[in-house]
Amino acid sequence: MNDRDQYGDLVLEIVCSNSVTQTDAIDACKNYVNHVTVPQEGEHILATGPYVLDTDHGWTEIYPV
Repeated sequence: MNDRDQYGDLVLEIVCSNSVTQTDAIDACKNYVNHVTVPQEGEHILATGPYVLDTDHGWTEIYPV
C-alpha cells in the first residue's frame, strides 16, 4: 500500500496543521488550534497515535499524531 503511493513511507497526519485545503476538512478545522509542532524535513522524531488503514486513500498512517 504505502510502497505504491507513499514511496514506502509511513504517513503521519497532523490534523488541522498549516493551511487546510482539503475540502472536507475546512469546516472541521475552523476555529481549531493545533499545538503539535510540524517537524522539519530530515528531522528525527518520535510520534504516537493510532496506527490505522486510511481506506479513502489506501495506505497506512498514524492518525492523528
